[in-house]
Amino acid sequence: MSRSSPEPSARGRLRRSAWLLLLALPLAGTAVCGTGPNREAGAMRGTRPSALAGSWYPADPERLSASVDAHLAQGRPLAEVARRPPIALIAPHAGHEWSGDAAGHVYRLLEGEGGAAITRVILLGPSHYAGFRGASILAVNAFATPLGDVPLDTAVVQALQASPDFVAADAAQLREHCLEIQLPFLQRVLRHPFRLVPILVSRIDAAGGQRIAAAIAPFVDETTLLLISSDFTHFGSRFGYVPFGNDLDMNLRRLD
Repeated sequence: MSRSSPEPSARGRLRRSAWLLLLALPLAGTAVCGTGPNREAGAMRGTRPSALAGSWYPADPERLSASVDAHLAQGRPLAEVARRPPIALIAPHAGHEWSGDAAGHVYRLLEGEGGAAITRVILLGPSHYAGFRGASILAVNAFATPLGDVPLDTAVVQALQASPDFVAADAAQLREHCLEIQLPFLQRVLRHPFRLVPILVSRIDAAGGQRIAAAIAPFVDETTLLLISSDFTHFGSRFGYVPFGNDLDMNLRRLD
């Protein structure tokens, strides 16, 4: 999806992209945990430390920067791909060793002109370690990576937390990788400050997805990137998905 001029029809496309991309999120987990009430406004606190540095990506800032830049080099610049900067993207969330080159194709589109207007990133991903109903935003002021802290857009976060479909599920987010794994790429391609709205999504039906999207939609404007963090395909018995047992590389490519 591409960013266009701020006319009413363009804004309508921006808002529609919010709920369309929400429907791209897989339903994560089968258990439903206690969720707790919505938080009161002003409950933001502290910084979430990196849970992935040294495992899912390098802990050393210089090594991480060089690694991310090498992944970005696999992609093509915006001018070769689209006529306009993107307004919405979907990126993989495996460790950088495994999905970094694919992510590089995504984030290369945001270099230079592609990300020049972006001052806010609304990032959505599926919960892997706990199930809960609806969506949740960790009550912190920033997310940390070896490349520095990424501040949250606290005004938007607090507005979303007031929605009944946004619940307190902080314990689900302490080990969660799907949101943090995207941040070093954003930090390398968006060379000016941006604020983050990191939304973890778990058990939702179609109606719940549309309600969550409706809550997000007013904040999707010409300076906002809507970013979905996706598993794409989880192949293997561990994930209950083994549609074929031979010629894995060929069949997975055919499936894609």
